[in-house]
Amino acid sequence: MSPKVSIIMPAYNVENYIAQSIQSVLEQTYSDFELLVINDGSTDNTVHVVKQFSDERIRLIHNEYNLGLSPSRNRAIRHHAKGEWLALLDADDWWAKERLAIMLEIAKTWRCNFMIDDMQVVLDNKGEQTGSPVYVHSSETTLSRRGVHLLSPTWVNPVLFTDWDLGIMKPLMQRQFLHDNNIYYDKCFRKYQK
Repeated sequence: MSPKVSIIMPAYNVENYIAQSIQSVLEQTYSDFELLVINDGSTDNTVHVVKQFSDERIRLIHNEYNLGLSPSRNRAIRHHAKGEWLALLDADDWWAKERLAIMLEIAKTWRCNFMIDDMQVVLDNKGEQTGSPVYVHSSETTLSRRGVHLLSPTWVNPVLFTDWDLGIMKPLMQRQFLHDNNIYYDKCFRKYQK
C-alpha cells in the first residue's frame, strides 16, 4: 500500500545536518509517509549518515552525478514518489513534530491542491532558539498571489497565498495535481542552491 505522503529531501554534502533533518521527519506525529533522500553526488559522508537510520520508510536514491536541487526534486516527483501528497524538506532544515499532521488536516479541510506554511524558527550557532518563531517576508518572490492567478484560476484553490518566497517555505502538494498540470521545478532555478 502506498504511503499518504512522500517527503522529498535532496542531499548534497550535508553530513553535518542531515541526521537532525531525518530525525525531525521520523518524529512526526503523522507517520504514514515515505522519506525519499536523493543523494545528489555527495562527496562527504552524507550517504553513510543516511544509512545509519534503519527505518523502512526511508529510501535512499542516488543521482549518477550532481544534478542540482530542482532536477533532483523533479526526479523524485516523476519517478520515485508514491504518496498522494508530496512534501519538501531540505537536508539542512527540520520540521516541528506536528507540522505534517497540521498541514494535511488544513489541506483536507480546505480541499487544497497545495499549500505553504511560512513559520521559521531561527537558531543560533549553539542550536538554541533565538526568539519567537518568525514569519519570513521577502521582496524577491518565486510565486505570488498574482502568480498563482496567472497560472489559471481553475487549477488552484488558494486558501492563503502571500508574496513571500517559496525557496524558504516548503509546500505540501498533491502529486496527481502536479502531474496533471505538468508542474515541476524549473531546472534553471538555483536561488538557494549552494
